[in-house]
Amino acid sequence: MMITGITWAESALRSTTLGQGTISGTTPLEVALARPPASGRETHGRTSAAATLFTPRGAGSLEVGTLAPRRGHLYWVNLDKRRPALVLSPDYRNRYARDIIVVPCSVRLRPAPTHVMLRRGQGGLAENSVLKCEQITALSKADVAEPAIGKPLPTAILRAVERAVLRAIGVPVPLEPA
Repeated sequence: MMITGITWAESALRSTTLGQGTISGTTPLEVALARPPASGRETHGRTSAAATLFTPRGAGSLEVGTLAPRRGHLYWVNLDKRRPALVLSPDYRNRYARDIIVVPCSVRLRPAPTHVMLRRGQGGLAENSVLKCEQITALSKADVAEPAIGKPLPTAILRAVERAVLRAIGVPVPLEPA
């Protein structure tokens, strides 16, 4: 969508206001995320979901909630049952979205091109486990138990998970990095 010769994103990045209030102490990205583009439809007095989610509070700060799981950490989550899952979504998204992107863990250690093995102790796990990257999913923050199980997984493991997720969606990725 174009607004007077510039894109909506450029307009949002240049602006620092949201509705009637001012957002202070936020980055341009946070401001852009807070302002949805006009859809051309009238709301007839109803509040949009985006306006509800990103409402200025207090002294102009942008608050969505206190639960912000961290990328690279394992948390107990409620999926088909209570199990650990790796948070894969970026921290800025985890802070403002109502859901997070996770990869579930299993203790059934079946090797597969879309599985990443974890040793006991990595990320705080009590036993050897596997990240099932073909089961990547979005999960409501209400289904996440704080705090994280342990320390974040090493960067090399996160890169292996990213590559396994790509394999799971059909992107041809070699098993070992080149």
